Amino acid sequence: MTGAGTVFVETAARLHFGVLDLRGALGRWFGGIGAASPEPTLLVSASRAGMAEPELGGPSELIGELPKIPRRAATITLFLIAGLTICLAAEPFAESLLATGRAYGVEEFILVQWIAPLASESPEFIVAILFALRGNPGASIGTLISSKVNQWTLLIGMLPLAYSASNGHVAPMVLDRRQVQEVLLTAAQSFFGVAVIANLRFSLLEALVVATLFASQLFFTSPSVRYVYAIVYIALTVLLLATNRENRRGFFDIRRLRPGHAALSAEGGMPAPGADGARRS
Repeated sequence: MTGAGTVFVETAARLHFGVLDLRGALGRWFGGIGAASPEPTLLVSASRAGMAEPELGGPSELIGELPKIPRRAATITLFLIAGLTICLAAEPFAESLLATGRAYGVEEFILVQWIAPLASESPEFIVAILFALRGNPGASIGTLISSKVNQWTLLIGMLPLAYSASNGHVAPMVLDRRQVQEVLLTAAQSFFGVAVIANLRFSLLEALVVATLFASQLFFTSPSVRYVYAIVYIALTVLLLATNRENRRGFFDIRRLRPGHAALSAEGGMPAPGADGARRS
């Protein structure tokens, strides 16, 4: 259906059930099942909105001042150079990281879980910090949220394909117990993160809680502690939704994201990601 300058699409909701072998002894594939639900429905809308020119600086400003064809050529060239650099450096970096851990007696899993992401995701952190320093917290949090969505969709979806390609035939990825713990912990973190920003606000206290929980994990190397942290994240999520009406309403009511509703904000002001462009729900 359509309105004045707005297109609406209403679909049935979906329930997703994940299959996660916590003991790692069943040899099952990690996956999920989706089921359609007539209630509640999901309403998606797209409309034209005001567009603000982005603030460019440094190399991006120089490229932005070029004519259209040279600008596009420069962008494509930089993209290809970045991809080639990653292909050439990824394997030596991973092998060197593991060799360093073996030389200094550091557990390899800790290096892969914590040190490697700091190196690979540092560009996103830098961009998010720069947006925040320039008084654009909406773009800052939007950068990190889009990265999280990309990790849970494209990245995880590509892993079985890459694993099958390396084996030369289609083969399931069998997760060991430690990997299952990390997947469960990451899912619990995401669950808590969605609940925190469900009221379209991100306070300093909430940021300190998220940062403290994340940083404190580095001091506990026991695999069983991962279950404890996952339970803590889930318990905090349930507590937050039970005690905060705004978070609970935002968590369960997708209709609040329709055009015209309040934008994501923080104590100090945080507009919703994409609030200046076309709004989607």
